[in-house]
Amino acid sequence: TLGAKEKVVVFMEKGVREEEAPPAKRSAFSLKDEEVREIGRFAKVLEEHYGTPQDAEWAIDEELDFPRGLFFLQTRPVIISKRDPTDRAIDLMLKRFIYG
Repeated sequence: TLGAKEKVVVFMEKGVREEEAPPAKRSAFSLKDEEVREIGRFAKVLEEHYGTPQDAEWAIDEELDFPRGLFFLQTRPVIISKRDPTDRAIDLMLKRFIYG
């Protein structure tokens, strides 16, 4: 669902700054469907590379074309206590969403 976005985080030369979100961005989705699919595809690549699902933090530089402006900031293994049938169903749905 779409939630209201009051603030955005902006990269600065020395760190980041939180600013008021421009009116046009407050009621718009942050990502396009194709961007969601591409981020999901990269997440699966990270999972395959590291051999386990990853908790990944990422950012998008809006001044660069996507996906060139997509940056993974850090990644670490997801700690899973126990996988259940729901997890497998979600994995299958993600594969279908990402790869068609």
